[in-house]
Amino acid sequence: MTNSDLNRGHRYRLSAVEWMLRVTGPQGLTVSQRDFAIALDKYAAFSKLTQSDARAVTTAIAADLLDSDGPAEALQRRLRELLGGEGGVTWEDSQAVYQTLAIALQIAAINR
Repeated sequence: MTNSDLNRGHRYRLSAVEWMLRVTGPQGLTVSQRDFAIALDKYAAFSKLTQSDARAVTTAIAADLLDSDGPAEALQRRLRELLGGEGGVTWEDSQAVYQTLAIALQIAAINR
């Protein structure tokens, strides 16, 4: 399967774990990032995302998991920016991104 297959709406979607591996690389993936991605998959957080949005959201979440203030605060900030049209990111499907970030925030809040 090629990237063009994925962008043409091919039925297979990468899981959050697969996206996290692509973004961080196998050697860069931390245990907390892996476990968080597994939880995202459990709640099908990436099921509505386009490939482009999934890559950007994964990059943001991976960075937020390394935030010294904790991922919940960073994810909350991202949600506010999305709702306010801030942050300088143009999303293909902002509703799907909102849903994914909301799920991620709930997971982060539970795992404090």
